[in-house]
Amino acid sequence: MVLALIAGIACGVGQFFLLRRTLRPLSEGKNPSALMLLSQLPVPIVLLLGCAMINVKLLPFAGGGFCGGLVLSAAANLLIEKKKKD
Repeated sequence: MVLALIAGIACGVGQFFLLRRTLRPLSEGKNPSALMLLSQLPVPIVLLLGCAMINVKLLPFAGGGFCGGLVLSAAANLLIEKKKKD
């Protein structure tokens, strides 16, 4: 249970950095590459399928950790970016 939560958080943080790198061209007015957009899919799929193969009851913990990791990463990034502007 704890390992699924930790794996979910780690995957959520990794997914956040993939999203940030993929969406950076949009903020610059460019088109993001299709390869970068497709590279985001394996992270949650591998996490959830891996947990489902081990034990289906781990899925809520992995999913919750994944969402929590995304939220924590976004909040930390927001605070860091605000501090850089000041």
